[in-house]
Amino acid sequence: MTTHLLVADDHRIVLQGIRTLLSALPGVLIDTATTADGVLRALTASPYSYSVAVVDLDLPGAHGTSLLAAIADRSAHTRVIVYTMHEELWVARQLQQVPLAGVVLKSEPPALLLAAVASVREGGEYLSPRFRAIVDQALTCGLGVRETAVLELLAQGLPSREIATRLCLSENTIEYYRKRLMRRFCARNMVDMVQQATREGLLRCPPMEPLPGEDERREKASPPGSRVGEKR
Repeated sequence: MTTHLLVADDHRIVLQGIRTLLSALPGVLIDTATTADGVLRALTASPYSYSVAVVDLDLPGAHGTSLLAAIADRSAHTRVIVYTMHEELWVARQLQQVPLAGVVLKSEPPALLLAAVASVREGGEYLSPRFRAIVDQALTCGLGVRETAVLELLAQGLPSREIATRLCLSENTIEYYRKRLMRRFCARNMVDMVQQATREGLLRCPPMEPLPGEDERREKASPPGSRVGEKR
């Protein structure tokens, strides 16, 4: 059985290493890409050719699960294995929410990537031992979905009123979660809480980018002369 693989990584040395490693599998044809656009062009040109794709999470043009969703839209036939250096809890949570055939971490032995491709090409799934341990940790870290959502918005510096509006909750409820999170991290202040949550892998580092239009809204809300470098 011949398996057509698409392998994507933006570091060419790493890409060549992966290609050399996977070439040891019998009956494998390998194409490569170094950008998100390159991945999507390949899948659009031959949507039924690639039965397996090995994809890094940090490709130019797209980051994280946005590329994985685009792959599913372009080629539902392609089963995706994520091969990443990211071991943060928030990454594990995100990857659990998208359709994937496998996950292997770059810190693990290369033989595990071989095992993942061998399993997925036969119709199975493969989560590496280290990734399964991180998922278990994410499930027991003590933060629920709503607490995590509040934490992420607090890390952006948003006030309780705006967080309440975005999450369709009362401002009192947001204040309750804020105090609960402060106790959870034994934090002295908000900055301390965000730093500790980042160290534990519960937040992106740096914190999440503002949502579309957020910068514009903040500029409109700022009083004249309050922006950095503006003359008074």
